[in-house]
Amino acid sequence: MNNKTLFLLPFVSIFVLSGCIGGNSEEENEQTNNNQTSDKNDEVIDFSIEYNLPDNSVAFLDGKISLDNKGIITSINVDPKNPSQEAFAQEVNDEVVGLIPSEVQISDTLGGASLTTEAFQEFVSNL
Repeated sequence: MNNKTLFLLPFVSIFVLSGCIGGNSEEENEQTNNNQTSDKNDEVIDFSIEYNLPDNSVAFLDGKISLDNKGIITSINVDPKNPSQEAFAQEVNDEVVGLIPSEVQISDTLGGASLTTEAFQEFVSNL
C-alpha cells in the first residue's frame, strides 16, 4: 500500500490512503456513481479529504477515484457523510469524468457544497 499525506492549504489537508492497480473485485467495479464503471486495469485511489467548516468543526470527504492508464479519470465514488456531500456526490462524475486531473477546473459549487467542492478541487489538482 502506498500511504502519503499532502497539506495543500492551512484549512485543507488530504490523506491518500492507498493506491492499487487492478485490485478491485467485480462488485467494487460495479458500485460506481452515475453508472460509471472502471476497467480492471484502472488505478484506484482511496481518498479522505479533511477540511474545516465555518463553525470550526472538521468535515471529511471519503471515496475512490479511478484513473485509466493514460491518467484520465474514469469514475469517482464518494461516501457522503451529510446532505450537501450527497448532492456533491451526485454531480461530481458529470463534472470530472473524462478529464485528466490537471484539466479539472470546477467553476461552480457542486450540489450546493462550496467547501466540499473547493477541497475536492485541491485534491484532484494534486493527483
